[in-house]
Amino acid sequence: MSDDGLKRDGLSTPIKALEIYDGMSVSDLVRGFSGCAFGAGRLADAVRIYREMLEDSDCAVFFGLAGAMVPAGMGRVVSSEIHAGHIDVLVTTGANMVHDLIEALGLSHFKGSELADDAMLHRHEINRIYDVFLPEESFSVLEAWLWEVVFPELPRVVSIREFYSRIGEQLDCRDSILASAYEAQVPIFCPAVQDSIIGLQAWLYRETKPLAIDALADMGEIV
Repeated sequence: MSDDGLKRDGLSTPIKALEIYDGMSVSDLVRGFSGCAFGAGRLADAVRIYREMLEDSDCAVFFGLAGAMVPAGMGRVVSSEIHAGHIDVLVTTGANMVHDLIEALGLSHFKGSELADDAMLHRHEINRIYDVFLPEESFSVLEAWLWEVVFPELPRVVSIREFYSRIGEQLDCRDSILASAYEAQVPIFCPAVQDSIIGLQAWLYRETKPLAIDALADMGEIV
C-alpha cells in the first residue's frame, strides 16, 4: 500500500463497537461482528462469503475438514450440512473418516483430559486425542468390519473417492459423514488416505489379497 493509499483506505472505516442486547440472535451477533476486527471481524467475513457461495447457483462448495473435528464432536455438523445440500465436495484427512466410521459402527469417543498420564492410558489400552479418550478395542472393531464387509467387495483397482463411497454405502447411520456423502452423492477426496487406520488396513489387506487404491485416479475429477 502506498503512502496515499494508506491515508485514503487505511483510515476510512472506523471500528464499530459491538453492542449486546436482549433477544439478540446469532445472526444479529455475527452481523455486529462485521464492524469489529481480529477474530470477530474474520468470522463475519467468513459468514458473508459462505452465504454468497450458497446463493450462487454456479458455485461448487468445497468443504475442507482438517484437525480432530470428528472425535471432538463436530461430525454431525458436517453431515447436517451435507443433508442440507450446502456441501458439494468434501476434502478431508483420513483420520476424520476413521473416527466417523468408528461412531457409525456404534462406538463412542469419551471426554477425557489432556493432562492424563499417557503411560497409564497405554497400560489400559486407551488412546488420547488431546482431551478425548478412545479405547483401543474400537480400532479392532473397525478393522474387523473393513476386512469382513468392505475389502472383499472392492474392485481390484479403486480410486480413493470410490473407496470411501463403498464404505458409506455399507453404513446405515444418518449422522455419519461417510453415509451422508454416499446418500447425497457428495464425493469425498482424501489425498493422504494412507495416513490413517483405514489406509493402513487397506495396505495390510493388499499384502495377501488383490487390491490397489489408485491415489492419482481422483485428480481428473477434482481439478
